[in-house]
Amino acid sequence: EDQTATNVVDAVLAGFRGVDTACQPQHYREDLVGEALRTLAAKHGIGREAVWLQTKFTPALHQGEDVPYDPAAPLSDQVAQSLQVSLKNLQVTSVDALLLHGPLETHERTMEAWRAMERQVELGFVTQLGISNLHDVRRFERIYQE
Repeated sequence: EDQTATNVVDAVLAGFRGVDTACQPQHYREDLVGEALRTLAAKHGIGREAVWLQTKFTPALHQGEDVPYDPAAPLSDQVAQSLQVSLKNLQVTSVDALLLHGPLETHERTMEAWRAMERQVELGFVTQLGISNLHDVRRFERIYQE
């Protein structure tokens, strides 16, 4: 984790143009990705627009001890707070993609989170949405249909 900034800079200089991270402090150091983006711009002339930036909303159940948002807040607020923490950590005003890091305990809760993510697109903080760690095509179809 401590090498995140160096690894991101090295990867982009080697030709990679995508960074996948998450607002999940127990596994990701988004602040160091932000540091790498600053370094790329300042020292190498590679601006934010040249790097695809994707983060994830991770539900509180999967966060561990250091939850980066208020887990007692309504789910829509958790999504918004998580994204704002990511934007601050990454030192950007928007991301190319926001993923739901996995389905929630019920379809209704998953859809509540999804709709909150759609709101972030409407607000201009996110360009595209996705979901990861969902292994049942029927669940994908149901989210798409709703």
